[in-house]
Amino acid sequence: MKQLAPEEVYRAAERLQSEQAAESQDIFRNSDCGDCFACRGVGWLKIETEEFVGMRRCECVTLRAKEKRLAGIPLKFRDATFENYEPRSPDQMRTRCAMMDQPQGSYLLHGRYGAGKTHLLYSQYRVLVLRGHLCHVRTTEELLQEIQREEFERDFVSPVLDAVRTQRRYHLFWDDCSEYKPTDFKFQGLYYLVDTIYKRQLRLTATSSLTLLRLGEEEKLPQSVIRRLDDMCQVLEV
Repeated sequence: MKQLAPEEVYRAAERLQSEQAAESQDIFRNSDCGDCFACRGVGWLKIETEEFVGMRRCECVTLRAKEKRLAGIPLKFRDATFENYEPRSPDQMRTRCAMMDQPQGSYLLHGRYGAGKTHLLYSQYRVLVLRGHLCHVRTTEELLQEIQREEFERDFVSPVLDAVRTQRRYHLFWDDCSEYKPTDFKFQGLYYLVDTIYKRQLRLTATSSLTLLRLGEEEKLPQSVIRRLDDMCQVLEV
């Protein structure tokens, strides 16, 4: 069998992957039972050319992963997009425009209840999921419970902490970060999470009913966490 240079193998695999991905998308969409006819439900496709033989993930795996993540959006925000967010002030308009222009960015959205912070958070989440980015959405309570479970349950691995430690590209969406009551344990776990995101140059979008200044004054978050949020996030009023 002919031996190709690494760059030639890469180009051939990329070309074949593009062609088969388009084909498997059509098959997946036209399948009545929801099973992928391309991979027969295995999740892998064989790549075979005159030059080499290999395997790659079937496109149906990515499609189903996206569907699963979008299905996890709460019903109230299931249809939330940047396009159907209705700004009622210049600040809200600027915030929507900024996030639409840079949906991969890190943001701290602050403003009164009912201003649409969570709508914008899920709008950004939707864009990134559809682009294939790994993302999680957590409320403060969910986040702290997950951190605590990993600390005390030997067999439990936090999806958020695992992604923060291992992934090269990851975005955490933290809804209502102002709902936080500090304790020594929570302080350590939460700071470790935010600091790791900061140091590894990952992404984080958070919502809060309070400004960063008031989060510190009212002791809703530790100052160390507030400093990290201020360093990594673009602060936008909603």
